[in-house]
Amino acid sequence: MSREVLTLVADDVAAPLYLTAAQVGRLLQVSEKSVYRWMKTDASMPALRIGGTVRFPRERLERWLRSMEQGQPRIRRPLRPLANAASDEEPGDA
Repeated sequence: MSREVLTLVADDVAAPLYLTAAQVGRLLQVSEKSVYRWMKTDASMPALRIGGTVRFPRERLERWLRSMEQGQPRIRRPLRPLANAASDEEPGDA
């Protein structure tokens, strides 16, 4: 792993607030082209476009990546008990 990627991951002080597509690609071990493709096909991916320049806000990108992880435990609502289980029975059933 290159020193630049380690810096992005390990040292928040040295990490820039905005990443280029190349930096995001190195961080995720994919091509720069893949990063641009994801940006175009998934509107939820955080990206900042100014003129012809594209940057990715590091903190929002990290949150977005965490939200995209597979196998995360989901917060489930507790099941409500049935109000009257006997009401499902037809009259005369006993």
